[in-house]
Amino acid sequence: MNWNYVAGFFDGEGSVLVRTAGRKAVALSFVNTKRRVIEAIQEFLQLGGVYTHRPKTNRKSYFELRPQDHRVCLQIARQLVPRCIVKRNDLLNLIRFVERNEWAKRGEDYRWHRELDQAKLQQLYLERRLSIYQIAEMHDCSFSAVRKRLIKFGIPIRTPREGVLNALEKGIIRRGRDGRMARTKRRRLF
Repeated sequence: MNWNYVAGFFDGEGSVLVRTAGRKAVALSFVNTKRRVIEAIQEFLQLGGVYTHRPKTNRKSYFELRPQDHRVCLQIARQLVPRCIVKRNDLLNLIRFVERNEWAKRGEDYRWHRELDQAKLQQLYLERRLSIYQIAEMHDCSFSAVRKRLIKFGIPIRTPREGVLNALEKGIIRRGRDGRMARTKRRRLF
């Protein structure tokens, strides 16, 4: 395995994701129906796990290697650009995007990571009784990122029932005339 093989494979079977709106993100994707090939590339690039996708139709399962850390993507893209033809412009766009954005320059992946310490989470989640989704929205991060930090700090996560009762209390949802719950805003509740 070498960079020429990886570049040729990526040119044919790979894809580049650059999200410039909202929560900025970059990713590279290596996809194939042969797990052995994806695992060989994974080993060469020294990356994390291989995802298995099983379509519900009669199509074959396929395997994906998807580095998402901007520093890793930048290193791989710099190696692939001189060797790729088809995906060259997409890789150049990824490189430009990562290099010109402050979060990549400073090496600070996520602003919220510093802001959401244990005391802040206890205040927002336990005292102000905000939902995980509301906290994630406030700090421009994902639901799972907030949930993982709650678990890490040992803060008990509300059950869906507790979330509904909390939302009723705050007026996020209300009971209709028939006694059933009607949502006034489309938000997850716990």
